[in-house]
Amino acid sequence: ATTSASSRSRPTRIARGLVADRYDALAALVIASALVAVCATFRMYGIAWDEQGETVYGSLLLKYYGSWFRDHSAFEFVNFRYYGGGVELPAAIFARLSPLDEYATRHLFCGLIGVTCVVATWRLARRVGGTRAGALAALFLIVSPAFYGHIFINARDVPFATGITLSLLLALRAQAELPKIRLRNLVLFGLTLGWTISVRVGGVLGILFWLMPMVLWLAARARAGASWREL
Repeated sequence: ATTSASSRSRPTRIARGLVADRYDALAALVIASALVAVCATFRMYGIAWDEQGETVYGSLLLKYYGSWFRDHSAFEFVNFRYYGGGVELPAAIFARLSPLDEYATRHLFCGLIGVTCVVATWRLARRVGGTRAGALAALFLIVSPAFYGHIFINARDVPFATGITLSLLLALRAQAELPKIRLRNLVLFGLTLGWTISVRVGGVLGILFWLMPMVLWLAARARAGASWREL
């Protein structure tokens, strides 16, 4: 009877695996299609309202670092001193290295950040709600006109969304590893948090994403009877 039950459950497990693979395959198709679309169309976008100022700011930040922090003209340019240049600085560096013109390089760079946001959204939704949730989250995000249309020219909202999503994903990974978080996740979270804050100061919310699971985990252990020394 045990053997019979085991043989009946095996096809069920295989079927579930095939369904999971199907949704993961859909997510992979969505992400690959997004990447192809970005690479095929990034030249077709014009210059956005803020882009000219952002390119100047990126060049001034290069001067700041190139002068070993003596040239402070970047902090006197309009109101850009309130932003850290998390997109402008690397975009300026890539523009110096790229055979494309400056704005085409920026649009490709920002478009790739947008694809990264889709990947992060897929992984986050997959972890929380399973493979179907992950695939649908990636699909619905990339087909949203407000999101896709902005990934090439919006150097604030889309990169900020990418950083926040990655921060939340890494926080969930760390929670699963408690009480000993891997060094890799610590480093990735630190880099992600720093870059997100450099895009927009609201990235400090990422600290809450990191701390709240830790607090809840400690509270659960305390409720289970753990000593203060163990906590």
